Amino acid sequence: MKTSKIFWGILIIGCGVMLLLSALGLGDQYEAVRIIGSALLGGIAIASLVKLNFFLTTIPLALIIYLWRVQLGLPTVDVWLLLAAAAVLGIGLSIIFHKKNRFVKKFGEHSSTVAETEDIVGDAEVVNINATFTEQTKYLHANGLKRVNLSSSFASVKVYFDQCQPDSASLTVQANVSFSGVVLHVPQGWHVENQVNTFAGEVNDRSGAGAPDGCKLLLTGNLNFGEIKIVRI
Repeated sequence: MKTSKIFWGILIIGCGVMLLLSALGLGDQYEAVRIIGSALLGGIAIASLVKLNFFLTTIPLALIIYLWRVQLGLPTVDVWLLLAAAAVLGIGLSIIFHKKNRFVKKFGEHSSTVAETEDIVGDAEVVNINATFTEQTKYLHANGLKRVNLSSSFASVKVYFDQCQPDSASLTVQANVSFSGVVLHVPQGWHVENQVNTFAGEVNDRSGAGAPDGCKLLLTGNLNFGEIKIVRI
């Protein structure tokens, strides 16, 4: 188990305990509960903001407001409405300011933006796929492909890599997914290394581990309220 996962797990469990104590009324009795809970939530918000993960920035901030609702003069605030507003705000910020990877310019002018559905991409080193409130299917026929930047919000995206020739023995897919379903169809022998940060989401790779010496697909990014499914063909 990775150290980062242990850290985030302990941090989230700590926040859950503090929120539970506050919901039971202990937060009003013991000031330390609100202070420690706010510190933990603030840590999550700051760490997420550094990574430009706006969804995990706005949600903790909303919970901090809930913890201090009495002191802020908002004793009757609806926690679910507050969280819903924070979630919508986070998604909106993610759509507007979604992170552009610093490696795109490095690869030169061969990058290509895939638009609409059923698109076929020619030779490109970097491919960008952006989907919002839509359904898209992409067939990548790129030779020398190094990177795919995939951004999906309230959408359904399918990407086929079976006719794709990576530049080397590895290929990076940067996926920023919110309230979406993404299916990556990869060759049978490819090995997928999952490094995605998830919140209320799942990376599903149950179709096999791939060949140890096959092409490595490095999957990175952020997944919130959605699923990324790996299908080997």
